[in-house]
Amino acid sequence: MKKIVASSVALCAVIVIACGGGAGQIGGACNSQDDCAGVSNANSVGFCNALGVCTRSCASHSDCGCAPNTTNAELADGKCGYSCVTVTATDAVCAKICANNTQCKGTTTCAGAVDGSGNSLGYSSCI
Repeated sequence: MKKIVASSVALCAVIVIACGGGAGQIGGACNSQDDCAGVSNANSVGFCNALGVCTRSCASHSDCGCAPNTTNAELADGKCGYSCVTVTATDAVCAKICANNTQCKGTTTCAGAVDGSGNSLGYSSCI
């Protein structure tokens, strides 16, 4: 079972993330960096990760398009379609929120988000 760690918990090495959307969107399928040009913002350049999906670096859910100060509970309530997911002790990327694997692109799958202690955060992201 894959696990993701929410951005509010600085920890854990998990495998690179993202899912969902169309080409040029966070979680959209990609074959090259050019496919992800639409994912870039003022703070981070979009890129095509090893799982074949577009993503960008983030420090909080708001870096992924959510309202400022979006919480994990708000993600669980469907307030935003993206999350900032910690992938190493120093790196985090944007991932699309999902309900099942059919919403995930590339080689990602829909997995439940957990905190650093393994407790469910109530939402899932494509990883």
